[in-house]
Amino acid sequence: MKILKTDKILIAWIIIVLFLVSWPFPDIQEVTPFDYSDKLVHMILFGVFTFLLNKSLLSKGLGLKPSSVAAFIGGSAYAGLAEIIQIVAPGRSCSIFDFYAGAIGSVIALIIIYIIKARQGAGDRNDKKGIIQRDRD
Repeated sequence: MKILKTDKILIAWIIIVLFLVSWPFPDIQEVTPFDYSDKLVHMILFGVFTFLLNKSLLSKGLGLKPSSVAAFIGGSAYAGLAEIIQIVAPGRSCSIFDFYAGAIGSVIALIIIYIIKARQGAGDRNDKKGIIQRDRD
């Protein structure tokens, strides 16, 4: 099986996330614009993972619904694994709320994917109906 560009990006993202969640950071006074910015970071990390995993599965011929289910399960499982890793990582701590934020990020990624697909589908339907051609007349 050929490794596509999407797969390479996904693998790189997995490594980046693994590094970020397991590297022992020293206690630094956080300067954040709001109290729960770390939850936003978790949403982004695992939302991007879910988006890339879904895109990879779609490129292999899996349908939208099965790839979405697999990507959600994969994104949520990776968020859970990240929290388990943080139990043993020095200077890190496990948080169920970080896991929830990662799972919510996965859901948001899937919503974005469905919006993109719906817009692409609407464009395809308009082309088939000749709407684009009528605009040219």
